[in-house]
Amino acid sequence: MSAVAKTYAHFYSTWATDETGSLKVNGYTTGEFIISSTNVLDAVDKINAISGSTGVTASATSDYKVRLYASSGKDIVVENEKALTSQRIAAVSHDGTSVKAAAVQQGIKVETGATIQDNAEHTYYILNAETGEKTSVTFTAGDSDQGDTLTALNTALGQLSGKWGTGGDYHLTVAQDAASTTKTRWTNDSSGSMGDFKVFTDSTYTTSLLADVDDTTYFRGDRNTSDLNLLAQGGTTDQGSAGGDGATIQGTISLPSSKIFGVTQSGTELAANDNYFTTGAASLSTVSNVDLRTQAKASDAIAVLDGAIEKISSMRSDLGAIENRLSHTVSNLMNVAENTSDAKSRINDADYSKESANLARAQVLQQAGTAMLAQANARSQLVLQLLQ
Repeated sequence: MSAVAKTYAHFYSTWATDETGSLKVNGYTTGEFIISSTNVLDAVDKINAISGSTGVTASATSDYKVRLYASSGKDIVVENEKALTSQRIAAVSHDGTSVKAAAVQQGIKVETGATIQDNAEHTYYILNAETGEKTSVTFTAGDSDQGDTLTALNTALGQLSGKWGTGGDYHLTVAQDAASTTKTRWTNDSSGSMGDFKVFTDSTYTTSLLADVDDTTYFRGDRNTSDLNLLAQGGTTDQGSAGGDGATIQGTISLPSSKIFGVTQSGTELAANDNYFTTGAASLSTVSNVDLRTQAKASDAIAVLDGAIEKISSMRSDLGAIENRLSHTVSNLMNVAENTSDAKSRINDADYSKESANLARAQVLQQAGTAMLAQANARSQLVLQLLQ
């Protein structure tokens, strides 16, 4: 098992038009840059220009965010140096792409009441406080029934075009608030992707329609620890909630291995989120599921392929060790079989070399005996010759 530390963050602007921003990254200022919800190249260049001092590099994502990356896994500290309130910073997981979505408070109350029960035509002017985009909606109020007014307003809201229309990111609906017959609840029905908005009664966007409810005068999304709004320089509160003009992004750790493993947390948290690990088993990433369509996914694919190669090498090593042990066992058994066969042949079969030697010896002895007998017979013949 090995460990890989990385730190990713997304820095971006929600404002639709260009603004002049400036950041301090890990204590070093970027200087001024131009940024909007569709333009981040200047910010990328300025952040990369000081990467030698900060250890943080930047790249642009397909959805116009600045991906901040510290390859060492060090914390990334970002501070807003301008009066802008449209800049956000989000913590990104180890894959460099996924980020937890911000939770959203669905709906806020606005004053309507009898003031619009006049059977007259009215126009509301809506401002997306996150992006700066604007639209207007015109409807005819009921004469005495608030329900008629709400029906007419919902019909007009549904007839808006683009993001403001039905099914769009910014589509709004209205309904009578259950707690007050003189107030109406406005709701963004697109899972909160619109963010903060305000409704005005004049085309100069100065007279707000929204009532002062819960110390806020606009529909707002909750700020959480994964996706934060950077306040203007020197800011210490985020529209009534804890926040500030800076944020610290902590790194993540990946534990790749070619073998199955688990992680067990040794103790409980002493403070909120002070443990990097939670007890659990590792997930399996298969070669068949690799994706090369983005830089981060391609990097993950290399890690998966490296793990697969390591797994194959490990399996080959294990099989090679088994094969080596089998070869030694076979060789030993062959020696035993050969020695057993040799012993068996010595017991059951003639030793041809020994028997041949014995035969030769017997033949020599026989010939020697025959020669000696012939000499003994020749002695009597010699005596007879002498007598003659």
